[in-house]
Order: sequence, then C-alpha cells, then structure tokens
Amino acid sequence: MMKNNKKLAFQPDYAVPPGRILEKVLDARSMTKAEFAERCGHSANIISEIIAGKAPICVDTAIEFERVLGRPAVYWLNLQNLYELRLKE
Repeated sequence: MMKNNKKLAFQPDYAVPPGRILEKVLDARSMTKAEFAERCGHSANIISEIIAGKAPICVDTAIEFERVLGRPAVYWLNLQNLYELRLKE
C-alpha cells in the first residue's frame, strides 16, 4: 500500500471576523473590552463593533493593537484582509 505524504493546509470555507480573534486574545489576557479600549484610545463601542465584525480594523487601529497587545500591526491587517476576501468568495 502506498503512503500518501501530502500535507493539507487548513483552508476554511467560511469567514471569521478578526474581532473574534481579538476577543480570544483579550480573554486569554483577562482584559476587558473597556480596559482594552481605554489602552488603545478608542471607545468601548468601537471595540465591540470590531469584535462583532461590524467595524473593520484599519491601519491606525492595527498599530494601536500592536502597541497594547504586542502582536504586529500586519497580523491584524492580514486577518482583516483575509476576512474581507472570504466574504467575496
């Protein structure tokens, strides 16, 4: 019997808002949305909209996320771009 050594990359057929990832990061750090919003200089409402997928993560917001969370701004922007691409598929 031949062995199949192909590695398959996980490619979901659904769109995940980057805010869902943000919510998990905040939960892992035991940081509230309000605390995170204050540290970023945004309103809690904007952070809630990002988490709900109703507002995008723009460049300035990604830079603030990097400053507060330590994950590069490009990480957040890539999540946003991938989400938008998946919505168009």
